[in-house]
Amino acid sequence: RSEIVGEFDEADGAGVTALVRHYVFITFGAEAIVVLSRYRPDIERPDILAMLAEIMDDGQASSALSVIPQMACDGPVALWAAAAQPQLYRYQTINGEAIRRTFLALPPHLRRHIGPGLAAKFLAIGDTVTADTLQSATARVFETPSADLGLLEARRELSDGRPDAAQRKLDDLLASADDLLPAALIERVEAALAHGDPVPDDLIALVESVGFEHRGTETGAALARAEIRALASAARYREAFERLDGARADGTADGKVAIDLSREVFALLVMDPSDEEFLTRSVSRIGEATTLPPELRRDVSLRFLDLGFPAQARAVLGGSTAVPQPEDRLIYARIALAQSKPRVAVGYLAGLDNKPALELRAAAMSMAQDHAGASQTYAELGEEGEALREAWRAGDWEQLALAEGTPFGAAGALMQDIDTPLADRTDPPLARNEALIAASRTARATIDALLVGIDGNPDGATDDVQPE
Repeated sequence: RSEIVGEFDEADGAGVTALVRHYVFITFGAEAIVVLSRYRPDIERPDILAMLAEIMDDGQASSALSVIPQMACDGPVALWAAAAQPQLYRYQTINGEAIRRTFLALPPHLRRHIGPGLAAKFLAIGDTVTADTLQSATARVFETPSADLGLLEARRELSDGRPDAAQRKLDDLLASADDLLPAALIERVEAALAHGDPVPDDLIALVESVGFEHRGTETGAALARAEIRALASAARYREAFERLDGARADGTADGKVAIDLSREVFALLVMDPSDEEFLTRSVSRIGEATTLPPELRRDVSLRFLDLGFPAQARAVLGGSTAVPQPEDRLIYARIALAQSKPRVAVGYLAGLDNKPALELRAAAMSMAQDHAGASQTYAELGEEGEALREAWRAGDWEQLALAEGTPFGAAGALMQDIDTPLADRTDPPLARNEALIAASRTARATIDALLVGIDGNPDGATDDVQPE
């Protein structure tokens, strides 16, 4: 510091530059920024030194965009360009070998200072080689494991598909995380969700408390988002939706973030075994459900439909003027059938020839009393029993008679022969009467066999197969 002012009280450029470099070297980023702000015109490459100072204090730099291309370089600049980024992306060209080589050459205190955060960035994009190298080189500096390295290890367990191990490490870390407590809480919620576990209530309360302490900051916003997800995982949907509404109102979650959170809550709600819980929470939020991704929106609509709420099921699908997707058309057809609108259902099924569509079309034709068409459609599906039932309802005795060896076939043959003289009129009366009795017995046996053959319940079968 004594060398930053030269003769005539003018700043000495070399001395000021050396001081800023020294502050950066000892990780005093804020102090370096103060000197940069006062003596910027006298400092050599103040832009680079400002970037390094921000990295030391914040783990990223405001000038990160300008150095993205340099992450592909083969020298030390690749390391600092990567360290300046708020986050890395898989599609970026990054010279991992140069970064690993440069990091290993850093003095221990710099490895300890930037290692955990930088390793976490590479872990997030799946570059486990670089992440492991940075983590190992950092761990060798510490006599005892640090909290930030513990957090990094938990993240590695999570990325490797071991959320249960990640949860155990994070539970140990929460007791002593201090400054890393918010990050550890967020990762703990993530680990529980990845394992399919509900977040414990005491942990939710801690997330809420720490989030309140950090309200108005990005950390507070991240904790609020974690709290919403945690509440939903614990089936506390009312609180999750209320917290989401509050986050929308105060700007904590807006745009795509709010949509993604809504999707997560609905995805858990639609799978909740309690019909009462599903209806209570979703009926008042149908408008919100229309913004869900198509597959989830269909799941919500089908849940309403299965519970006997076709109007709500239709509302969830939305009122877009575009031609519905085939998957949506199948649901629209089911809704129309539930509302006793078979012709509307047939309209939605036009041009669809997969099995679900054919089954719905056959049911719609039957409801519309087009039993001949329903019989033909069931025959296309290979459902002979349903095809025969519809042929019976249509009075298509000829078609029924083709089913030889079945009760329906015998009934069809009986109906075709009903007008055939039972005996020659020249026969003696006794012979004619005996023929009538025999024919009557045969007809009764045929009808009994038909009733039993339908579903084994003669008393309840007649309502099911009455011909038109």
